[in-house]
Amino acid sequence: MRYYSENNSPWPCGFDEKFPRSCSSYLRAKKLVDENFCAEHPTWFHVPVNDARLMDFTLSFIELYCADSFGHEFVTIPCYNRKKVFAFDTEEFMKHAIIFEIPYGHRSKYFEMLNKINARLPIQDCMTLFVNNVPYDLHFLVSIETTDESVRDFVCQQISSLKLFQIHSKGMDELFRETAARKWNIRQPWPGQADIEFQVAGFFSFPEVDELKQKGYDLYFQADRPRLFISYCHTDKALVYDFTERMESCGIDFWIDKKDLESGKPLLRSILQGISECDIAISFVSKAMVHSNFAQAELEHILDALIKKEKMWCFVRVDDVDVNSVMPCLSTYTYIDYAAEHDLDAVVKDVLTKHKRAHEAKLGYSVEL
Repeated sequence: MRYYSENNSPWPCGFDEKFPRSCSSYLRAKKLVDENFCAEHPTWFHVPVNDARLMDFTLSFIELYCADSFGHEFVTIPCYNRKKVFAFDTEEFMKHAIIFEIPYGHRSKYFEMLNKINARLPIQDCMTLFVNNVPYDLHFLVSIETTDESVRDFVCQQISSLKLFQIHSKGMDELFRETAARKWNIRQPWPGQADIEFQVAGFFSFPEVDELKQKGYDLYFQADRPRLFISYCHTDKALVYDFTERMESCGIDFWIDKKDLESGKPLLRSILQGISECDIAISFVSKAMVHSNFAQAELEHILDALIKKEKMWCFVRVDDVDVNSVMPCLSTYTYIDYAAEHDLDAVVKDVLTKHKRAHEAKLGYSVEL
């Protein structure tokens, strides 16, 4: 309720409790409610208010008349343009409303389910559709209000069978407050009918994913350049930094600890996340790596991704290290022996070749790993 007197009576502030129910404001509220209230669906309704200046005054008398008529409180919420008032019974909503979300971009796949549910609803029950057509925040919620336990069970079974989920973080109170703030468009299909697709025609502002695909759009296609993960020990940073300069001059995006590690975040977790987000990995293996737990953890995860064919890998032997001392069986992989030839150009060429193949794969071409 919006206004109370000091003794908590449901009268607007500044009015005597004994103010007669025959006053013009009370009678105006009675007329508005009687004209817009639906006996078959008594949990909520909305009424027009012609004079926005009288909004707060009108709300008080609407709440008062509802309390007199129904024996319990209704909450009133002014709409964003202050020309309409939502009045609803929060107690009934909390008891009986089932709310779930349908994917906005695939909504037509669920119309058959909505038709089945709506066909089962008796006249006193109600389905309410809430659609948010605001760009970047597209949502489609459905509310089912019923007191019939068999209908509730049927609705829950339908939701579960299609792997949808009930929403418990938001109730009808919140939905109507958001509607008053212009977030949701509302539509109520007539109970007992099975023509949802016709009743919601024009209700959605944006097309579905399948319709966009038919027009040539691919919403899931990404043509990003492949990214390179660089694994090394800091004793070899002179060579590695020379290599990264060459990569930058070639326009290659890469992950390296000195520029991508964020302060305050767990070190190993950040490194492993960097590996997972990259398409190609290059490991500069040296004697220092034998004693580096982080470098060995990186190498282990890179090899795991290589075995799963999730990444390409370039392996560079920096010095005369026995590669098997870093990790058993590492010598079974082909590597560039920088220690023997000191040819950084060969390393760059190998990485650029792998980068080209990974880029073609991202663009939709098959690539043999």
